[in-house]
Formats: sequence, C-alpha cells, structure tokens
Amino acid sequence: MIEKKYIDGIRWASSLSDEFKGKLATIAQHKIIVPTDHVSLQKLSSSGVSYIIKGTAVVTMQTPSLKTINSMVFGPGDWFGDYQSQKDSILSFKFSLVGTIDIITFDNEKLQHLIHEDMETFRWLYYISYESKPKWLQSQLLSSEKKEVKIVYLLLELAVHQLRNSAANTNLFISQQALSEMIGISRQRVNEVLINLQLMHYISLERNCINLLNLKGLGYLLNEVDLSIRDPRILLLDV
Repeated sequence: MIEKKYIDGIRWASSLSDEFKGKLATIAQHKIIVPTDHVSLQKLSSSGVSYIIKGTAVVTMQTPSLKTINSMVFGPGDWFGDYQSQKDSILSFKFSLVGTIDIITFDNEKLQHLIHEDMETFRWLYYISYESKPKWLQSQLLSSEKKEVKIVYLLLELAVHQLRNSAANTNLFISQQALSEMIGISRQRVNEVLINLQLMHYISLERNCINLLNLKGLGYLLNEVDLSIRDPRILLLDV
C-alpha cells in the first residue's frame, strides 16, 4: 500500500470514485528504478499497470526473433502496461529508461482479484488503454519508415517528455547504444544518422549526450511523414 499523497497526485485517466481509488491504493507499490536495474526492468513487462511520477521510459514491443516492431515513449503523468498475462503472447516487451524513473505499479495478480470485486476496474483499465492508443498506432505507421525518420521521431518524442518544461536545457542524456536498443537499429546505423544530423547543425554530440540545437529543423525532416495520429512537433511548440 502507498501513501495517500501519491494517490492524490496521480492524473487519473477517468473520473473514479474515492472508494475505488482507496482499493487501488491498497495494491499499489511505489518504486524507484535506475537504468542499470535490469531485473526490475524485466519484471515491468509482466507487472501489470504502471504510472510514471518522474522520469522517461521507452517501451519496445518485439517479436521472438527480437526484431523491434514498435517503440513508444512514456513520461510523467503517463500510464503504461497491461493487466493481462504476457506468457501466452507471441510478442515481448522491453523497457528502457532515460535516467532514473519514479513509478507506481499495480500488480497483475492483485488486479485480477480487484476485477472480480469491483466493476469500476474495467472502466479504469479501458481509459488507460484508450489514452495510450495513439502512441501505439503512430508507432505502427512508422514501422516501415527509413532509419532517419525513426531516429528523428524518437529524439523528438524524448524531447517532449524531457525538455517541454525546460526550454533552456536541450540536452538528452542518452547513449547511442541506448538509442540503438530502443529503436531496433544497429549502433553503427544510429551513429551514421546522428553524425549527419550534426553536420546539418540540428544536433551536437557529446559522450552519452545529444544536444538538440534546432528542434524546428529536426521537425522539418518529418514533413513528408504521416504523423496524423500523434505529432510530437505540435507538443514541442512551447519549448
């Protein structure tokens, strides 16, 4: 069970009764996970539903061959996960972090019990699923795009969550290897794209850091891409 202050601070995906929120509080767990905690990250794929208080997570959906299908970025105020078991799924989910993440998790097994106890659980889970749907659909639209498009889109999505409230700081503290794993493109190919973006003066590269020098310029590179479902450039207008 977590403290009431955490429950009160959650951005709920729909209006819920205080009684139901109290039930969720009894099964919730507060966790702080660092990027090197691979055991905790692996458990997230089957731990149920999670809510991000602070930090940025990239969820990558993969086939058994480990070929990346979709990657989605989640930040503060976002929900992710699934209350259903993943053991019978042909897909696997990998979680990568950009820095330390502060989250609240709702365990799968305990959610199953709550479903039988309170029908309001279904409404809550429905709205969580509905809210994240644009990210899933947009990632599918990008699955057949060139590597340049995938990398630029991921950089802008990361910027949405990490830079939106800090216009003076345009540094993404992330390694090229991490980008490679998040997007399913070899590190060599990622490096080629980043070097080209640096030559265009859109970014500058440092060790484990990408400085976004020209967000609008990066956005222009996506002008011919179908971003009809989710366009991170719109969300970055205030940066």
